[in-house]
Amino acid sequence: MKNKLGLNELEILDVEEALVAFKTSLLDEKVSFNQTSFDLDYLIKLNEFLFGDLYTYAGKISDRYEQDDYLYINSLVQQIVFLVESCNPDIEQIQYLVKELADMQIFECGNKRTILLFIDSIINVYKTYNKDYYEELHSAIHGCVRERFMA
Repeated sequence: MKNKLGLNELEILDVEEALVAFKTSLLDEKVSFNQTSFDLDYLIKLNEFLFGDLYTYAGKISDRYEQDDYLYINSLVQQIVFLVESCNPDIEQIQYLVKELADMQIFECGNKRTILLFIDSIINVYKTYNKDYYEELHSAIHGCVRERFMA
């Protein structure tokens, strides 16, 4: 992958890992992207926040998708958000939708990390309502996304 820093593939992976870890640590307290809700716009801004210092295509939906695809991607994101916000959703249904989103590889970089942090952002808002349930949801989502990207 071509990067803004002109680093080779091994060098950029080390820089990416450190930078994304640092930026992830900022998410809970300092970063909201001036968003009032979790939606596709938030997901896109999250990808740019995490990877924008490294890649010119960060924060952009992949060129392989057209307007109709955007509608489908947005629909998936809205369904995921709705279910997580419902405070007692069907975990298997959320896993299915997250797998669909992960399979699409909507970004050129950082799909797995962006999707997981997106879900974690929503869970962090709602976990006070039912901590045990949201911990179970967190584990299930992380497991299914890891499985998708390892396959």
